[in-house]
Amino acid sequence: MGLIGWINDIWDWVTRQFSSLQSWFWNQWSSAQRWVWNELTGFKNWFWSQWSSLQSWFWNQWSSAQRWVWNELTGFKNWFWSQWSSLQSWFWSQWSNFTSWVGSRWSDFTRWVNDQWSNFTRWVSDQWKGFTDWINSKWLDFQRWVNDQLAPWIKALQDLTTDFNQWIKDFADNFAELVFWVIAAWVEEFIAGFEKGLESKPEERQ
Repeated sequence: MGLIGWINDIWDWVTRQFSSLQSWFWNQWSSAQRWVWNELTGFKNWFWSQWSSLQSWFWNQWSSAQRWVWNELTGFKNWFWSQWSSLQSWFWSQWSNFTSWVGSRWSDFTRWVNDQWSNFTRWVSDQWKGFTDWINSKWLDFQRWVNDQLAPWIKALQDLTTDFNQWIKDFADNFAELVFWVIAAWVEEFIAGFEKGLESKPEERQ
């Protein structure tokens, strides 16, 4: 019984200590929760106050930046259009001077081209006339040479043609006469045979 009583005393002491520890822990946990909650609440309030201040500062800066940009753009626009007007005036004056210069140079160039073309056409005409005269002279020489070379052959061919035509004519005449006599002999023979046939028919009837 002494040992059991001693164990029970130990268990009761452990239980009391655990309960005390548990109570202390929950007290500390509750304190920690309240502290964390209070800190979070304070941080939230501080954050939103800072956020509101930051928003106000940002919109102020944004408004200032917009006004600055608008003023700068307005100034740049006015400067640009003034420069553009000056540039247009300068450009048209330069363009007028350039067109006048080009017109004068173009007139000079067209006169030079016309002169060169006239000289070229005269040169071509002279060269062509000389070439045609040379061709005509050479062509006449060639024609005379061809006539000299071909005259004997042409004369021989003409004679041969004349003889051949005469031979053809004689052959045609002889052939026509031959055909005539052949046809005449055949007709004469046919008539004789026909008459002989007529003479033989009465004898057969008797």
